[in-house]
Amino acid sequence: MSSTEILLPVFGMSCHNCERKVEAGIDELAGVSWSKADHKENSLCVKGAVSVAALQQQILDLGYQLTPEVAARFDPEQPVSSYSDVPGFNLDVSGMSCASCVRSVERALLASPDVVQAVVNYAGGTAFVRSHGGQQSLLDALAGAGYPGRPHSDDLDEQERRIKSDFSAAVFRSGLALAAGIVFMVDMVIPILPSLANKPSWLLISALVLIVIGVSGGHFYRGALNSLKHGASTMDTLISLGTSSAWLYSTAVIVAADWFPSAAQFHYFESALFIIGFVNLGKAFEQNARGKASLAVSQLLRLQPAIAHRLLASGEIETVDCERVSPGDTLRVTAGESVPLDGLVVSGGAEINLAMLTGEFALKLVGTGDRVTGGSMLEAGSVDVCVDRTGAQTTLSKMIELVRQAQNSKPPMARLVDEIAAWFVPVVVSLAGMTVVVWWQLATPELLPYAFINAISVLIIACPCALGLAIPMSIMVGVGRAAKSGILLQDSSALQVAGKIDTVVVDKTGTLTQGVPVVQRVHYAQGFGAEDLADCHTLSTHSHHPLAKAVSRYCLQAGLTAVAVNDVESVVGRGITGLRGSTQVALGSLLFLRELGMQRSQGLPESVNGPVVYWGSEGKIKGVFQLQDELRESSKSVVASLQSRGLQVIMLTGDHEAAARRIAAELRLDVFHAAMTPHDKFSFIQTLQAQGKKVAMVGDGINDAAALSVADVSFAMGQGTDVSIQAADVTLLNNNLDGVIQLHQLSTQVVKNMWQNLSLAFGYNILLIPIAAGALFPVFGILIHPALAGFAMAISSVSVVLNALRLSRST
Repeated sequence: MSSTEILLPVFGMSCHNCERKVEAGIDELAGVSWSKADHKENSLCVKGAVSVAALQQQILDLGYQLTPEVAARFDPEQPVSSYSDVPGFNLDVSGMSCASCVRSVERALLASPDVVQAVVNYAGGTAFVRSHGGQQSLLDALAGAGYPGRPHSDDLDEQERRIKSDFSAAVFRSGLALAAGIVFMVDMVIPILPSLANKPSWLLISALVLIVIGVSGGHFYRGALNSLKHGASTMDTLISLGTSSAWLYSTAVIVAADWFPSAAQFHYFESALFIIGFVNLGKAFEQNARGKASLAVSQLLRLQPAIAHRLLASGEIETVDCERVSPGDTLRVTAGESVPLDGLVVSGGAEINLAMLTGEFALKLVGTGDRVTGGSMLEAGSVDVCVDRTGAQTTLSKMIELVRQAQNSKPPMARLVDEIAAWFVPVVVSLAGMTVVVWWQLATPELLPYAFINAISVLIIACPCALGLAIPMSIMVGVGRAAKSGILLQDSSALQVAGKIDTVVVDKTGTLTQGVPVVQRVHYAQGFGAEDLADCHTLSTHSHHPLAKAVSRYCLQAGLTAVAVNDVESVVGRGITGLRGSTQVALGSLLFLRELGMQRSQGLPESVNGPVVYWGSEGKIKGVFQLQDELRESSKSVVASLQSRGLQVIMLTGDHEAAARRIAAELRLDVFHAAMTPHDKFSFIQTLQAQGKKVAMVGDGINDAAALSVADVSFAMGQGTDVSIQAADVTLLNNNLDGVIQLHQLSTQVVKNMWQNLSLAFGYNILLIPIAAGALFPVFGILIHPALAGFAMAISSVSVVLNALRLSRST
């Protein structure tokens, strides 16, 4: 058998340890020369002379799965082509209420014979699918599974409108249910409703409660029915089961009170309403945070201009949509515009800001033969660019795809509640059924009504309200507390992960530093001093160049008065000149001043580190401004504090080695890397994760977006770009790195609180369900009254809420 490359789907891997286990097992097979598993993509790539059948059997023997629908599509005698050869589709998926829905959506998509890969992102409400078939077949598969889908739209305004609309609707549903529930709570203290004996009035009340349940919680019931059709159970199932049991029992008491012992003639309408109200409220904030986090890719698309100025053979210029530009077209780009697409400069000269790629203030002088990248901003000058890359081949498009892949990857996440819920519902229903059977077989005739009453008590006391609130309440309070500290969470999962991080990767410019060049020192030639800087002040005010602005700020702070300078001329990438009277004055690079005939004066240093600006007049170079990007005030203390907690701090920067080394020395960082591209940062974090590290990334620029998306927890500075903010899990609104430490502490408290809530939620179930079923009746004659069951259910919910609220008072 000849050596081939084979790509197989593998399901069940949840971490890098799983990857290593699969790779080690596959490498044991004869004929395998190399293997690579990827738990995020649910894939295994193998090189060697080995059959697919042998690989599949080894995967199963290792305890992992080949999704039957996918595995059946592969011919055991033929190698499988790479997934990347199959067209990919990005879809928006609605109707997912929890992590369990992800499995249902993936199964529905993979059931299509044309689909070879489906990755569903619950947090983003999206799916990335590779399929030989058309997009419509995928939408039909989603609709058939009860999860309506639509092609992913990069229209940012449309997405923002949808997020606001969904949030408003969820808040309304929550408010309606909670308001109705409060009426019943008030009635327990101050009777405002009719006596339960007033059947017509209570039947009307029951109908009204049913309407409120339908309006506020109808989506839970539809989700539960949809899950039932596909043999699954989710949080929707728990909520629907608990609320419907409470309503049906209450209505039965109203319709046929005589069927129930007098001690069991109570209603539980408020229980159903409060369950729906609180869960809706948690979902509202969760969906709002998830929706905002999904906008990062659309923000990246805004970097590419919608139109371009195409140069025709006649010499005329026409304005066209970028989508109509083809390789070989020549585009005219002038100062203040962004380069539409990648290409080569064929004429002209300009100064281009490379911040999109490096995240650093980096101006590059380009001319004929130089390559320019779509999305880069021309600060000065004008160029004609011959386009050689369009569509998905451009650098910006590849950055966007990189972010999309990172967002749709699935790092290990806490799915504990939904995993337990999958067993919890059947177990509770089974226990209720067993209660009826046991009582029916063993009870005396006068006790037979308790068979049904106790079964209802089991269902009511096992109401999923506390289970549904255990995680969301901790998250809600934790998010609120973080917001008060200027820490904006766009993905609540960050609260669960931040406390586990052991490595913090930090960008330099704009994160550890201020991100703005400032004059550190002025070196004067012999015989000259600050009183000679008036010319510099005047020239610098005529330029928009960032270095000139730094000189202007320095002169203003020094209290210098500008003098009259005429015939000011700016030379792109060189400097600026003018005439004070008949004397030429200049500000710019050393080469520029020398070309003007100015000679170096005695006393000037031969070389100066970092960005520099020379100035001169009267044929002499009189001084040089030495600039640098200064550390933020909090950087040293934050880095020291993180290190004292046992966290490793690593600096990544697109800046040059000397600047990076200076900052690393000031912060006492042992590990740093300079001249890093966006892809370098992305790959570096993946390498750390492959080593088992839990990585936090802190950045502020567009170039950090991909790295922010792939990190376990990502932080963006509030003054950073919209793309970095939208790509990150956390935004530090006050631009203070202390927020990293604060969230690390808060995460530990929140996770502890969630476990406490889960213990409370399950503890009372484990303790009271057997009692509700009548386990103590034979010995002690104790039964849990349905009213007591409802009270216990309410107490369990209140205990979870109160425990979560303790977070707001923690320090």
